Amino acid sequence: MLGVTCLADLNGRSIAEGEGDLPPRWVSPVTRANTVSLPKAIGDSVASQPSQEERLVMYQVIAARHMGLDQMVWQVPGIALTAQAFLMTIGLGPGVGHLARFVSGLLSLVIAAMSVQLLMRHRLSARADAVWLEDFERTQGWTVMHRPLGDRCAQFGVQMRGMARLRSYSVWIAGLAIFGLVGLGIAVSATFS
Repeated sequence: MLGVTCLADLNGRSIAEGEGDLPPRWVSPVTRANTVSLPKAIGDSVASQPSQEERLVMYQVIAARHMGLDQMVWQVPGIALTAQAFLMTIGLGPGVGHLARFVSGLLSLVIAAMSVQLLMRHRLSARADAVWLEDFERTQGWTVMHRPLGDRCAQFGVQMRGMARLRSYSVWIAGLAIFGLVGLGIAVSATFS
């Protein structure tokens, strides 16, 4: 058996790689999630489409991956705060030498930047999966479960008040950036004192 790589939309229609233009909704990172390798018998010109059961397995796999990514999104800030607390103790502690203060401040800045980048990457992957899952649920005629919090609250008439209206993702990005700026301030302070 030979293999053919094929893009399949959520209705199981095949879009062979290199044939025709992809519809605009497929031109995204989600396209990679819809790429499947289908077996092709020698002499066959068209690969078979995934069955309903196979599409449900794809849905389950992507839903499980989405849950894992969502957990990783929120592990990053917790681990970063632990590292920041340790570095801030060194950088702001009494009796610490200038070099140790400089290095801890610089490391704080680097860890903040790395944490922000990793948080953004995990969030992007989780969001791509959520979009795919939402589209799959919609095309199956199911209740759409994978939607942003604001959309779900609006659907059920739940009002988001006060700080709950702020996107946690943005709040944590800002918080980690502030830690990085404090680390930079510690490194600068150690350099000129």
